[in-house]
Amino acid sequence: MSGAVWFWRYGCPAVLFEYPYVAQSPTAYDRVEFNSVDEVWNEIENIVEETKGSTRTIGQDLFFLVPMFANPEDILDDWHYEMILEWQSSKMLNLPISDTLDNASALKVDSFLIIESEMIGISNYENKKKK
Repeated sequence: MSGAVWFWRYGCPAVLFEYPYVAQSPTAYDRVEFNSVDEVWNEIENIVEETKGSTRTIGQDLFFLVPMFANPEDILDDWHYEMILEWQSSKMLNLPISDTLDNASALKVDSFLIIESEMIGISNYENKKKK
């Protein structure tokens, strides 16, 4: 979800990798053969681990690093964008996500928190670029 927010905001680059392929691993600093989307997800897990404690968000790192070794479309699902649009509608129209917090879906609450956090990260990133 974190990366989807950044790709939603800035667009998804047209990167074409066909399995199997060799690409530079941003965590191993070496060329690695990727044979499946599962191996891409393993690399993403490594990126997430390295992002912990960073001033950058997970989404920011994924936005800049994933296109270097994989097709972002392989890891993005329609539900990510649907959830972002729900968050945007809820925020802009001041609509609650549920009648009570107890009745709100855990997935929706978690997703909305991630989206909000990444949007703050995008705002911070854009403000730094302006300076």
